[in-house]
Amino acid sequence: MHSGLYRRLAASTLKKNARTYLPYLLSACGTVAVFYILAYLALDSGSGTTGMVMQLGAIVVGIFALIFLFYTNSFLIKRRKKELGIYLYIYTGGEPLLGLYGILGMEKRHIFRMMAYETLYCFLISVVSGLAVGLLFSKGVQLLFLHILQMPVQWGFAFSPSAALVTVLLFAGIFFLTLLSNLRQVHISQPIELLRGSQVGEREPRANWPLAILGVVLLAAGYALAQFVNNPIWAFILFFLAVILVILGTYALFTSTSIAALKLLRRNKTYYYQTKHFISVSGMIYRMKQNAAGLASICILSTMVLVMVSTTTSLYAGMNEMFSWYTRDFRVRAYADSESGGYTPSAPSRLILSQQGYEPLDEQVYSSLSFATVRDGEGGFAFVPQDDANAMEASVDDIMQFTMLTLADYNLLSNNAYELAQGEVLLAAARGTDDFDQPELRVFGLEFDVAANVTAPDIYAADYMGTELYYLIVPDAHTFWQIANLEIQFYGNNATYVENVYAFNVDAGASVDEQAALRTDLLAQGSVSVTCTALDKQGIQEFYGSFFFLGIFLGLLFLMATAMIIYYKQISEGYDDRARFELMQKVGMTAEEIRSAVRSQVLTVFFFPLVMAGVHIVFAFKMIAMLMSLLQLTNTTLFALTTVVCFFAFAAVYALIYAITARSYYRIVS
Repeated sequence: MHSGLYRRLAASTLKKNARTYLPYLLSACGTVAVFYILAYLALDSGSGTTGMVMQLGAIVVGIFALIFLFYTNSFLIKRRKKELGIYLYIYTGGEPLLGLYGILGMEKRHIFRMMAYETLYCFLISVVSGLAVGLLFSKGVQLLFLHILQMPVQWGFAFSPSAALVTVLLFAGIFFLTLLSNLRQVHISQPIELLRGSQVGEREPRANWPLAILGVVLLAAGYALAQFVNNPIWAFILFFLAVILVILGTYALFTSTSIAALKLLRRNKTYYYQTKHFISVSGMIYRMKQNAAGLASICILSTMVLVMVSTTTSLYAGMNEMFSWYTRDFRVRAYADSESGGYTPSAPSRLILSQQGYEPLDEQVYSSLSFATVRDGEGGFAFVPQDDANAMEASVDDIMQFTMLTLADYNLLSNNAYELAQGEVLLAAARGTDDFDQPELRVFGLEFDVAANVTAPDIYAADYMGTELYYLIVPDAHTFWQIANLEIQFYGNNATYVENVYAFNVDAGASVDEQAALRTDLLAQGSVSVTCTALDKQGIQEFYGSFFFLGIFLGLLFLMATAMIIYYKQISEGYDDRARFELMQKVGMTAEEIRSAVRSQVLTVFFFPLVMAGVHIVFAFKMIAMLMSLLQLTNTTLFALTTVVCFFAFAAVYALIYAITARSYYRIVS
């Protein structure tokens, strides 16, 4: 056969099945555009934080594109099976009976060539249109991205050949794999099976009670992990285990309990023997085994959208809270190696500031030591046994951080005049930590009376990572170094050494570039590390801004995937149900009764995944909030409010998708 015939047949197929293929091509085009934009931003951002985040986003989109296009392609091949069956010979008793197009002499190898052209056309349409859309919007998205990061806007049009090449190669591979999958299904199918392919239903499934019990156990275990973990470190360790348990439990429950619930409704004669309920319940039981996987996928995708958008939005909105840890513009630190002192950076730093024309403001000069401890089981605190992994894991709930100051430094920092006797200490709880509630403190075997809980000093405290943090104020330098030497003896090279700190502000009019230059000058004195708040804030803003942008971007992509899965599910079921509804119309069922039955069926299965997604979010909230604390976001109220707003916004979009797909379903069956 001439190759032109295959091309014409492939083109005719796409035109004739536009209702089915158009959403697939649009979603493929959107996925191509999203991947190109993220690849473009990743290459444009370089190897810094933003570049790494965009690379992560591009990898996620690439994996998602493979799964999503395979999933939607399964709906397409199901609709195509009957048509492909007509094209082929049907053999009965060894004699060939020609189908409608059998006069063309087509065999499976001819069908394979035609399907190859169909896939090629889909690939070209998707990639060319997707790259065009990506190219059109890439600059606008980049400007939005830079605005979120509060970075200088770079005007001018740009095209990335490297990003385009990676995009073409990725989607060429994905479409090639979908073609192989389709060819395999046709190859192993008999023509009579293909003729009935879109109409083959499943037998009425049985309620799988062992699977239902397993689903309940898995879901309960995932929820329990999220509820009973009270430490952010344990939340980080167990989060992915909880996610896997919830995903498996969701699929098991949707597959098993949905069938059992429908059969219970069928036994309720008062409910079941109503026109709209009779049709919807019987139809859903017939296909629920297939539907359950789709509904579970919708539920998981909906949960992913809500978690991703709410967390990244909360992090971005809560950046100012993180910035509050920085109390001075600059912090110059030098290690002190003994009680005699060590390098003190205050005087040399003032000289450099004077030479550069800066007058230091709000100066702070102090020595501090930050270290981690673990409750020793006897009411005191010991060193964290880092060399013993099992002991570390067993005691992670009991980890507490201390930042130690001398009384003289604390009084200067807080403008107080406290006095302490030997054997007494003051304790100050950092933000997010409750006051110390014991009259005595034993740390590293040394016993102290807690004279008072006082106000935390106004110094840098970004070492706080979700565990409890206290400022330990000791009476004198001797006690200070007694504890410091114990820590050095225990940890050796892993010890956190004493720091002599000089912190100060500069003129508010100094730009970020000027402060960066000043930091370079301060580093030139040697043996010091210099923290510049403006540069750190810029880095934090880039990091959380990148995640916020990526969260919104991927959230929209997953929302599109949810809409497409719902659309194809409704279209597929509409074609399957059309003959049934036509028969019912012939026996006297009115158009209004059909509409009522459709509404009942769609509503029953459509909003259940959304409700379950909401339940997942409620149970996961505590664990996710603790994970947010590891990223310095401790404002639970902000996170809760953001989550609620995101849920209702998503529910509104979900309802819109319902209205559109229900209308399409009704047009098919009526």
